[in-house]
Amino acid sequence: MSQNSNIDQFAPFFEVINKNFKVLDRPSKEQFHFWYGNKKTVISLFKGMSFPSIEDQEKIGKIKADKLLVLCSSSEADKMFYGATILSLKSKEQAEMISFVVHPNHRHQEYGSRLMEATYKMSELLKLKTISLQYRTYWQSIAEWEQLLDKTGWSESKLLLYYFTLPDINTQFEKDWFKNAVISAPYSVEAWNESSFTQLKETLIREDWQGKVPATLNPFQMTKMVLPHSSLLLKKGDEVVGWLICHLLQKDIVQATTLYVHPDKAKGQGMALMAEASRRRKLGAQVIFMVEKHNKIMLNLVNKHFAGGKTNQYELLSRQKKIE
Repeated sequence: MSQNSNIDQFAPFFEVINKNFKVLDRPSKEQFHFWYGNKKTVISLFKGMSFPSIEDQEKIGKIKADKLLVLCSSSEADKMFYGATILSLKSKEQAEMISFVVHPNHRHQEYGSRLMEATYKMSELLKLKTISLQYRTYWQSIAEWEQLLDKTGWSESKLLLYYFTLPDINTQFEKDWFKNAVISAPYSVEAWNESSFTQLKETLIREDWQGKVPATLNPFQMTKMVLPHSSLLLKKGDEVVGWLICHLLQKDIVQATTLYVHPDKAKGQGMALMAEASRRRKLGAQVIFMVEKHNKIMLNLVNKHFAGGKTNQYELLSRQKKIE
């Protein structure tokens, strides 16, 4: 690519920065600017400069805020973008880091450390007290990412969820666990329908459900992407006692995003619910299941039945940074 075409490519980017962004710091030719802007504008400008992709996060309904806080590191003189942090404000004092990226050509050169420190400086200026983040351990750069977090003062990681991936669910159909995992009386399943979310809302406000469902297994995630024929309500009579809600991530990849059974009402029905949903699925050879960290029974079952096969396991972790 010629130098002129590079300048033309970045010209709109710097035009937006100079018009909307405030200067945080100019330690050298590298400049830090920040902006609290409309979510759609931020996504349009930074969709190719974010990780995890903010465009993908928006598509699956993960970004709830209408505005996002952006800090970018760049050099207008050299027409160069070094990296960016994107935060979603949860309150006046709390923010979630939803994206952090350093340009591939400038990694391992302290740009990441300087961007992180500038993020703290911006947060202090805006009187934020805490920044939180979540990340998955399958990231290719996970070692470097955790090293950066350790180096710049983040808390120890906390486990939120276990993920396990079956590259081909068809390989399980003839196994004993699958054949024996059958929903039987007094339990039954109800296929996903227009009333399912209403039933779940009515169930979760009941007193005997309070404090039972971990936030990570909230059934109201990615509501527009629910895969109906693989999503089920588990019932005991007319009462909802559990659910398995699936989402189609890609053409051949189904994610069982929230699997939960009430421990006092349907203990031991989790594997049967998984098997029933798998029997009904019409799309997706690869299936991703998530298991809540305290669910030792399910974790033991997963390790017992899947650990010896082609199963990829990883974790969802969280960390916090106190701004002082």
